[in-house]
This record gives sequence, structure tokens and C-alpha cells, in this order.
Amino acid sequence: MTPTRRRQLIQGVMTVLFISWAYFQINDPDFEPWVAMYLATAVLSGAAVFGRTPTAAPLGLVLLTLMWLIILIPEAMQHAFGAFFEEVEGELWRESGGLLITGLWNYGLFRQLKAASDEQPVDE
Repeated sequence: MTPTRRRQLIQGVMTVLFISWAYFQINDPDFEPWVAMYLATAVLSGAAVFGRTPTAAPLGLVLLTLMWLIILIPEAMQHAFGAFFEEVEGELWRESGGLLITGLWNYGLFRQLKAASDEQPVDE
């Protein structure tokens, strides 16, 4: 398998995973921003399979997830030393984990796209 095919396969798998994660958020009381984040990431990953993702788009989602994490971290840390497995506190940690996965994937996607665009010959 060529590196390009392997990258496309991973991007395709991640697309399906992010769509699945968006679906599982629907029963959450505050599902709208989560579904939007996961679906935006799925769209970018799916478009990347076909070479159709703008290079800067994943970086925008990385910045959004970082801002979202900065908002969640103080609240999560406040509960970290309390009853860790209670529903609210557990949800904060799961949400932080979801944001971390999304941010890391989008950063990796950005790096892949940047490397691919740097390899492309420039038309003069």
C-alpha cells in the first residue's frame, strides 16, 4: 500500500468515526456544538480523502478546540479532586477528551495537507 493510499484510508476511517461520534452526541442535552464540531471534522477528513480540503480549514478547527478546552479546563480541574466518577464531572472529562482527539486529528490533518501542498509544483 502506498503512503498516499494509507493516508486516504486513515482519513476515511476517521471520517466514519467522527460521523459516528456526532451521531452518539444527539442524546446529549447540549448536543448542538458537539455535533457541529464532529461533523465539521468529518467533512474536512472526508474531503481530504479526495484532496479537496483547504489547508487552513483544519487549523481553524484546532484553534476552536483549543479555545473550547481553555473554557472547560478550569471547570474540569475544579471537579478533579472531588467525586471523579459522578455524572457531571465524568462528562467534563469525556468532553475534554473528545476535544483533545478532535484538535489533535485536525492538527495532524493540517500538517498532512501542508506537507502535500509544499510538495506540489507551483505553476509559473
